[in-house]
Amino acid sequence: MEMHATHVRAALQTVTGTKLSLMKPIVKYNTTRRFATVIDTSDFSYLSHFENVDDDAYRAYLELSGCRSKYGHGHSIENRFGGVAQVEEYLDKTAEFQVFLTTTDDPVEISNKASEMFNAPELDSCDALDMELYAKYMALVDYTEQIVDMLRPFASASNVSKDALREYIALKQIPKYSEFLKGRYDEFKVSPKADNGQS
Repeated sequence: MEMHATHVRAALQTVTGTKLSLMKPIVKYNTTRRFATVIDTSDFSYLSHFENVDDDAYRAYLELSGCRSKYGHGHSIENRFGGVAQVEEYLDKTAEFQVFLTTTDDPVEISNKASEMFNAPELDSCDALDMELYAKYMALVDYTEQIVDMLRPFASASNVSKDALREYIALKQIPKYSEFLKGRYDEFKVSPKADNGQS
């Protein structure tokens, strides 16, 4: 089993110097796994009606929802490949390491964590998640936590006028999605790419 796991890791990742990197399609898949099962739940789906209410939140929701199928979710890969649980466990570990790296610059802490997780104390950077996409998701989580209680009594946001939504958001002094996103970009040390309409 350990030999098989070594071959899987070798196929998925490269280590260049002190940086652990996953293949780009795996990075997108791994990032999308974080939200694939929740983005279409009732806590998020009302955002499909937020055009002209909070356009940034609306566009982020559409982008994340579109990523579900674009990067291999929405159908069962477990039926096509054996060993998916082990691969995903390893992907979770690499993602956890990358998020950890956003919390500290202390080389000793980083070395200890890399040693604990990968038996490779020299690792000090990681490319396992698309941090910009992950930040967009986490900002949507923050944003929806502020609004979802208002919308729960309704079947969907389409049952509430856009004017009423805007008024509620203003009355409750809920920041725009873009403010939550800026906070997550800062937290995860993300320099967003220019939005050219592509993802």
